[in-house]
Amino acid sequence: MSKRLKMIDQISKAINEHISDINKTASISRKPMCAEDKKRCRDLRDAIYHLGKAGYHIIQAKANDTRGDYPKPIKQPVLAVRCHECKRVYLAIALAYGVDEDRSQDIKDAVANGDEVFITDSVTMQMCHCEKEWTNKEEE
Repeated sequence: MSKRLKMIDQISKAINEHISDINKTASISRKPMCAEDKKRCRDLRDAIYHLGKAGYHIIQAKANDTRGDYPKPIKQPVLAVRCHECKRVYLAIALAYGVDEDRSQDIKDAVANGDEVFITDSVTMQMCHCEKEWTNKEEE
């Protein structure tokens, strides 16, 4: 780990300790936290956020540096569904953002239909022209 990343980590830990001290003081006094302390905590959390972004950019810069032996950036996982008949990928969901109820129902229906569900980091969507009973529920 580089010196800059270590420094960011140390500063973030110190800020978290300071926030917990402020919260502990408010908890012991059994009184609501004053507006100044709330603002201070919010500003400290913003500082942690920006330090995290700086650390992310440092890691990305190192990953793009071909001179060093650094880890490559991690791509976001994608859950994809491939038709069992025509072998075309007709559904893809970025797992980093979660799956809502409608998409989870689509996945359940696809599995029940015999389609292949897999996880990848990149996928090309294609139009599936197969007749599927479960895809026309809303039209009926």
